[in-house]
Amino acid sequence: MAKEKKSVEMAPVLQSFKEYIANHYMDELLQEMTAAMSLNLVEGLDVDCKDSEIIVEPNGTELVRAEPWRVDRTNLIADCKVRLKFGLSKEGSLPRFIIRYINFTAEVTLEDGITLHKGIKDFTTYVLPERKLPKLTKYLVPVLTYEEMEVLVLEMLQKYLGDEDALKDRENGADQLAKAMGLKIQHVSLYRNHYTSAVLYLKEGHARVVASGASGSGTDDEEAADILIPAKTIVINDNREHMGDVDREIYHECGHYEWHSMFFELQELHAADLRLLEYQEADKASKPAEKDIRWIERQASFVGIAAMFPRPVIAPLIRKQWKDVANTDDNLGHKLALIISRIAKDKQKARSIIKTRMICMGSVGAKGALNYVDGHYIADFAFDEDNISSGETFVISRSQFTDMYEKDADFRKLISTHAFVYADGHVCVNQSHFVRKTDKGYMLTTWALGHVDECCLKFTKTYHISAQHYRVGELHSDQDYNESYLMIHSFEITGMTLEELMDKNLEYLDELPRRPSKALSKLVKDRVKTQRGLAAASGISEAKISRMCNDDSYVYSIQDVTRIVIGLQLPPPLSALFLDMTGFTRAVMVKYLKYQCIMDCLFMEDIENVVESHKKLFDEQ
Repeated sequence: MAKEKKSVEMAPVLQSFKEYIANHYMDELLQEMTAAMSLNLVEGLDVDCKDSEIIVEPNGTELVRAEPWRVDRTNLIADCKVRLKFGLSKEGSLPRFIIRYINFTAEVTLEDGITLHKGIKDFTTYVLPERKLPKLTKYLVPVLTYEEMEVLVLEMLQKYLGDEDALKDRENGADQLAKAMGLKIQHVSLYRNHYTSAVLYLKEGHARVVASGASGSGTDDEEAADILIPAKTIVINDNREHMGDVDREIYHECGHYEWHSMFFELQELHAADLRLLEYQEADKASKPAEKDIRWIERQASFVGIAAMFPRPVIAPLIRKQWKDVANTDDNLGHKLALIISRIAKDKQKARSIIKTRMICMGSVGAKGALNYVDGHYIADFAFDEDNISSGETFVISRSQFTDMYEKDADFRKLISTHAFVYADGHVCVNQSHFVRKTDKGYMLTTWALGHVDECCLKFTKTYHISAQHYRVGELHSDQDYNESYLMIHSFEITGMTLEELMDKNLEYLDELPRRPSKALSKLVKDRVKTQRGLAAASGISEAKISRMCNDDSYVYSIQDVTRIVIGLQLPPPLSALFLDMTGFTRAVMVKYLKYQCIMDCLFMEDIENVVESHKKLFDEQ
């Protein structure tokens, strides 16, 4: 019996600007081009077309290039190149076809449709010069550096608010800007949508909302209503789970309106042009524009903060605060954290907004300030700014760390060398110069906090969900475990050489009983003194620990052994031996890679922190 084929949803492939022009305006372009040729107005054309009939061969003619340049919100200049196959006929003679490449400039408006303006110019066979205008992608998204975005944000504010008001520190600037742009702001409670913050309706449309106007997850079972949203409206969703900064959201949508109207107009035209389009599987159809969509959101996010705090407004605030912290002994990350906190308090804005603004303005060191990881702010840190690029970070949460360990074989191989340990939001070289032991796990030393690029792994953020890749920063050395990490036994080790310490550790491993109950009893006595101590440090009940210490037939779960390893702070050589005794051999642990990562690199952490960041793992039975 033949298998039933799985149905595949098909969708039209997005059209680029060039493809749209080729599909809709090729006849107009050729008409103006041949008119210019007949008057010998094409610079560099080596054929005299005057007094001849120009016959174009469609099969050999195509629009090769249509490079768009942004003029303003709805207007662009397109530098085009056509491969023209044509022949000349005089008095009815048969033409001899030749091919020439002709460049020219077209002016286009995208608003309520697309308009190709009459009067194409600059006909030439030579390469057109680069323009001093923002370049647009083939889907009409501006290609902008951060410096160019800074300039354009200021120009946008000046355009709509005036030169003087654009430089003011405004309390309700977002509302003023939206109003000046002709945009309305409407608050609604989007039905069963707790994630979307705001939506810009460039054209009239509909929204499904909670009929009562209430918000919160409890409204998911209420009645819904369909409402009409007028064109040029910013919809603020009052039903989202995490309420953000409304000013930022409005500025964000204003950025879309000013910078991305042509992109959205092109896609609107695309949707109405289905008969001319190529079709592919739905998930593949949108792939060509993925990068452009990411750029759109990054640019609008930049506007959301930069318009709130234009450079001429925030730069003096930063300079004023810097005078107070410049000469302190703190690392740069902590100095910048103080500046961020003071400005945020004064302006009643989230510290994350001020931090992001400083980073975008070039203060890369602010990446080391106020990093919120696993429910708390980790210690501020500093690094050489030449050793980190856009999208890179030295910070990683416990769950991100174990996820990467499970999914990335190369990363797992690197971590399995036991040369690294998780320490307060970082993956650090495990040496006493870099990490110190505390009641809450490993922490970076003062020196390491000032030089994380020399002792911690660096990670690269991508814009794909749950996709992260690592690469190693410059490390000081790659020696064997440091003294603290190798302390398997509980005896005094002061004054021992590394070789003596290794011998002592091997002796302890050899003497450890091979029966699980006896081994655990000895480990409890040597490391936490009592079963009650292990219960407090592991979250396992005293009664359960008592059974473990007296019954070799006790069947351990992976959660049990992970809690014991953390509660007793067993380093990898010792935890590996205990795992083997309890039935979790190396072959079995292949199924439990996240737990292995926790036992290898988070064994010094507080059990409550580990469980809190890996709830799903410890809920599994």
